[in-house]
Amino acid sequence: YIEEMLTNPTKNSVVLSMVPKEQSNIFVEYTTDSWKTSKYTALKKAYKDTKVEFMLTGLLADSSYSYRVWCKTEDEFVFGHRNIYISKTLPEANGKFSFAFTTDSHAFGEYTEFCQGLGDEGIRKIQQTVQNIKNDGSILFWIDGGDDAMPNCADCGSCTLEDGEQTSDNSADSQRDAELRYRIVWSPTLLGYSDTIKTIPMLNYMGDHEGEGLYQPNP
Repeated sequence: YIEEMLTNPTKNSVVLSMVPKEQSNIFVEYTTDSWKTSKYTALKKAYKDTKVEFMLTGLLADSSYSYRVWCKTEDEFVFGHRNIYISKTLPEANGKFSFAFTTDSHAFGEYTEFCQGLGDEGIRKIQQTVQNIKNDGSILFWIDGGDDAMPNCADCGSCTLEDGEQTSDNSADSQRDAELRYRIVWSPTLLGYSDTIKTIPMLNYMGDHEGEGLYQPNP
């Protein structure tokens, strides 16, 4: 449901997380020397619709690294790998770097308006902003100040996901509803978040429309 997502970058490490659609066995292969040698995370059993995390350590400061996820479902006998992605670590202390900051996109609300036939201007603006971050070339990480998924929302409509689950109108009415809204925003097909956070780590924070209510998102 959520593909490769980089978070918590440092000069020597990064966290990679995913939310698989099926129960799977997963590990990550990565390299700091263009695949002359490889490092490997531990093999983990990942459960359907549940976040699994891997720590990539031993990276070099202010340097590029490449990674690819190896996985197989419970019914498969052989591991296969997903695409290779390239990212970059943070510099040493006092080093200069660039980052992106966004907040209050209200992406879930814009998406429900689009689903109801009320236009796609908001969706297109968000897509362009995310694409600009990806294409910049100098950005090492992305701080998202929240209020993308909008678990607390006065005018959001409901929408149905591909597996039939449906979000509620307006504010989320369950913990699951809050999580589904994040799944929509970070899905591989909607806004471009998914492609960008495979190579640019995101630091995500809850906004007032996400943290003030009864249900707390746990993307």
